[in-house]
Amino acid sequence: MANPDRGLESYLGAGIESTWGTAVSRTNWLRVSNLSLQRTLDIQKNPHLGTSGQTSNNQRGHFTASDKSGGGFEFPAAYDDSTVLIVAHAMGAVADAGAGPFTHTITLDTTSSELAALTLEQGKGGGKAEVFEGGTIPGFEFRIAAGEIAKIIVPGVIAETSGGLVAQGSPSFATSSFIKHNQAGQFGFNSLLWDLVSISIKVERMHAERMLLGSLNTKKPCPSDFVKVTGTLVIELGAESTYGINTAWLAGTQGDATLTFTGAGNNVLAITLQNMYVNNVSDPVSGPGVIQQTVTFTCESDGTDEGLKFVFTNDNTNYSDNS
Repeated sequence: MANPDRGLESYLGAGIESTWGTAVSRTNWLRVSNLSLQRTLDIQKNPHLGTSGQTSNNQRGHFTASDKSGGGFEFPAAYDDSTVLIVAHAMGAVADAGAGPFTHTITLDTTSSELAALTLEQGKGGGKAEVFEGGTIPGFEFRIAAGEIAKIIVPGVIAETSGGLVAQGSPSFATSSFIKHNQAGQFGFNSLLWDLVSISIKVERMHAERMLLGSLNTKKPCPSDFVKVTGTLVIELGAESTYGINTAWLAGTQGDATLTFTGAGNNVLAITLQNMYVNNVSDPVSGPGVIQQTVTFTCESDGTDEGLKFVFTNDNTNYSDNS
């Protein structure tokens, strides 16, 4: 008997589709910590009460109601690998500039009714893979805490379909420079600076499946609600010059917040939370130690800035480089 397959050596591959739902070769590869992409058939019993003279109480006949594909994945975020590609496709707008080092400015595209599509290869242990075409990324979360490497969490990929398990492609992984907690600068908002305990930024572009007559699969996803940019940060109470986060919260202060990570060489990630305001501040006391404040926030559009900007600086000419 052969040994069972394991999650060891699993990966994610991606290729940029020119036409949604038409698979292309995978050119970008990511090391992952979690994969849950899958194809799901909804198989239903025929909706009738049987046939006169039927001897069995069990139903006869069934049909396929839908054939859906999607799921999620999670990976350690880096300054200079295919992290930039995934974030760019999730947010929708990217501009490359510079002459070495290069900058890749990623902003939210809130006006388009379409998401860019990727062919996604979910590589599993044992030499098997599954290739999903028409893969769209309607949201993600950037998360990092003290003592950690940053994570990108993509919870809700919507894909057209997959062809089931096949042999793996030929992954070629970049030498990733991961975004580490000790590389973070101070969080700036309302003319004050904080050393963060943690931060989470969530983007939801609110696209949904389109199940129509004539197909078991979804048509290209489209918007179903307003775009959302929200998040949570944790700070130490009193660690700034005044209790400014509470003041900003109660006053309804709104403005841009900034956080920059600086890696080795030319690697930098500058994050701007545009038009941010504080929803709530919580600072419970549960012992004699340092009091921490949990701050939830929302970022809005002002007609020019759409709520969030990521600027990656690295040695790659193009945002989609796999190096």
